[in-house]
Amino acid sequence: MKYFSRYPHVKDLIIHYATFFSEDKIFQQQEFGVATPQEAEQFSLFIWKMVDQMRNDSETNTIVLGSSDNSEMLQDIYYEISSFMSECGFESVWERVSEEA
Repeated sequence: MKYFSRYPHVKDLIIHYATFFSEDKIFQQQEFGVATPQEAEQFSLFIWKMVDQMRNDSETNTIVLGSSDNSEMLQDIYYEISSFMSECGFESVWERVSEEA
């Protein structure tokens, strides 16, 4: 299954921040999906950690994917991650983690 096809820059952000945080499991999960509720929770928590770091990067003028402010991508991230988790069968995990974030 091909994930992150509507907004491919979301995949680029995930790869960037997975590298930044040394989250090796995220590389495989974003490519092949999540298979368990635990993986779904881990991936969801990573996404919110990524969003927090995006905000920090913006505040410190850190360039990521050619821009120091990627806040316009937040809606794209939410759309793609919601679709991803739904396709993997774990949309409820994503929704729960998002409500708690």
